[in-house]
Amino acid sequence: MEKKDRVIDGKQITIEQLPASYANRLLTKVVKYFGPVLPQIMAVFQSILKSNPEQAKKLMDGKIKLLDLPIDWRDFAALINDFASKLEPAEWQDFCLKVLAYTTIGERRIIDEATFNEAFTGKMLFMVKVLAFTLEANYGDFFEAGGISTVTVPPTKKTEKLPQS
Repeated sequence: MEKKDRVIDGKQITIEQLPASYANRLLTKVVKYFGPVLPQIMAVFQSILKSNPEQAKKLMDGKIKLLDLPIDWRDFAALINDFASKLEPAEWQDFCLKVLAYTTIGERRIIDEATFNEAFTGKMLFMVKVLAFTLEANYGDFFEAGGISTVTVPPTKKTEKLPQS
């Protein structure tokens, strides 16, 4: 399994990609939870890109990822509150623990509620950032196929011909 690393709020985050069968079982929840809010998420990113044309070009050229943009997470506050109000707390907590199961912060892996609490107590915004990175690492190609990346990356005109049988 591939590992992805990023520093978030000064802490080293390592994501070991979820095994395919595990990620596949969670995919229905990812779509259920994030599908309805993708238009609002995309609108926030469009606004960021319009105000940062240099960053938009880097994104389109594949030099940076969406979460590398200079994000003011307060732009997401109302969206997060609305999103959270529609979920049962236990269901959301279970989802977060499952998605973060292959996540290491510094030297500590998120394996249960105790390690989750240790990592994120008093740091809910940090938790949202780590969760976003985890979703990018595990489901980025899924969303790129018709989701977030279509906001900024124009479709390619190059087509590949399949071999004739």
